[in-house]
Amino acid sequence: MSIVKNILSLILFAIAFSCAPSSAQEWKGRVVSEDAVAFYYVGVSDGKISLKDAMNEAYLEALKEATRHSFGFTQSYVESYLSTTDRAEIFGQMNLEAPAVLYKGVTPYREEIKENHDGTYRVIRQICYQKKAREEEIIRQMEVHKKTEVTQKVTKGDGPMGEITIRTKPAGALVTLTKAEGDFQVQATSNALFKIPLGKYRAIFHLPNFLPKEETLLLTPASTSVDVVLERGKGKMKMNIRPSDALVFINNLPSKDRSLSLAVGEDYQVRVEHPDYFPENRTFSPWFNEEIELSIQLRPRNGRITVMGSPADAEVYLNGVFQGVTPLFKREATPGRVTMEIRKSGFKNSTQEVNIEANRDMAPMTYTLERLPLRNPASSPAYSLQHEGKSQDAFDKARFNFSYNPLSMENGKTVFYTLPFAFNVFAAKRVSFGAEWKFYSGKEEINGIEYEEEYQAFSLNSRFYIFRTPYFSLGIGLEFNRRLLRYTPTQGGYGIHEAEVSESSFGGNLQLSVPIGHEKKSGWGLVSDYKQMDFSNPNLKVLTVGVYFEF
Repeated sequence: MSIVKNILSLILFAIAFSCAPSSAQEWKGRVVSEDAVAFYYVGVSDGKISLKDAMNEAYLEALKEATRHSFGFTQSYVESYLSTTDRAEIFGQMNLEAPAVLYKGVTPYREEIKENHDGTYRVIRQICYQKKAREEEIIRQMEVHKKTEVTQKVTKGDGPMGEITIRTKPAGALVTLTKAEGDFQVQATSNALFKIPLGKYRAIFHLPNFLPKEETLLLTPASTSVDVVLERGKGKMKMNIRPSDALVFINNLPSKDRSLSLAVGEDYQVRVEHPDYFPENRTFSPWFNEEIELSIQLRPRNGRITVMGSPADAEVYLNGVFQGVTPLFKREATPGRVTMEIRKSGFKNSTQEVNIEANRDMAPMTYTLERLPLRNPASSPAYSLQHEGKSQDAFDKARFNFSYNPLSMENGKTVFYTLPFAFNVFAAKRVSFGAEWKFYSGKEEINGIEYEEEYQAFSLNSRFYIFRTPYFSLGIGLEFNRRLLRYTPTQGGYGIHEAEVSESSFGGNLQLSVPIGHEKKSGWGLVSDYKQMDFSNPNLKVLTVGVYFEF
């Protein structure tokens, strides 16, 4: 009993395994498969020298499998899908003159491309055929081959009568019969049975989107039926495809022609694909006796670059856009000619022109960066802090300095000057000469009396900079000072009068400045001056704070 159970378990396991979804690799070995919404068909091409031809052949083989499985016959293909009738073999037993199958609902699903050792290609392509669209096409094919019954009977006229059935393909055309002798005329919609007088008639057939047709009919007692095939009207389409070697499919059938004449009254699906580009789909309807120009420019797939070299952890830029640090493996990049730059702090940048090909793994690109010599930032004009926007070159080329120092501390008292300006000229890289002017106005109480105080100071200075770098500047110098102080009482009285003090002195100064923004030949920053206004008076010291501008 246990043996029977084991056998049954193995059978159930095998059944469950056979019904399980196929893996990502099994699709290549199954010519026909399906799921809830679609059938899938596989075609193979092996040995083609051209990748384009290999992809085309694999697609057609998959399409043939779809035709054989869905409609029971193998359709013969022609260069242009425009042929209205193809010879088709049904089960290898009989021939049928059948209209071409319309492959709406068919789309490429997946593919595998391998290059053989001899340089040829092996391509496997799988297409997807939506079940709903497949059923609609099967019904349409059945309607095409079904014999149309008479839908209308027309009886008109006197004398000897005859009967004739007039059918058109497609049905529904307006049929007008005019007798050659006399003014007898009759109209009906095909497919119709006419019972009219015997004789010779001129027959005209009209159907929208089809070319009008005229025939001569001779109605005799032996006449039975006439079948007329109408030709659909045509419109022209001119395609401008880039790249020029792309594959073009119209209603999922390949077309090598770029100038086509297409039947009007239908929607056409155009699909353009190329191994190195993203595919694109368009839908259009041709107009009767008019030419439509269709331009399609495919978007290239990204190429892939690999960059490695010494030193590692260098930054890679393509046209100035950061891509990553080395080693860089198969980094996707937009196709075309670009400038690749390798950067690393402490090394010279490396630049080269690179041509990135679409959908290709580029050969690994190598580099070796040259180390920069170590230099003192304070003495090297080539030194630069690129990421901070500061450069030693900017300091060396600056010629004028303008500062605004409104805040001052003098003998423990804080003073805010209304008009404090200083202007300096660099006679050399580290030597400057300049002038300064300050003005202050305020009120001050002395011995209970309120005075209007005005203070002006003018100085000439020279300064030598011990340090002048992108980080800070420190200078020391001498100056000549001229000061004027005037007190004006706000109210009169006995013994109250205006007083004025004027004096000159020689002193020294120490200046510290910190750059904030420097580019090329200009910049700005913070500045502080410590001054000994008068060498003969050690208590006369001033500390000022402000901003400076160099240009």
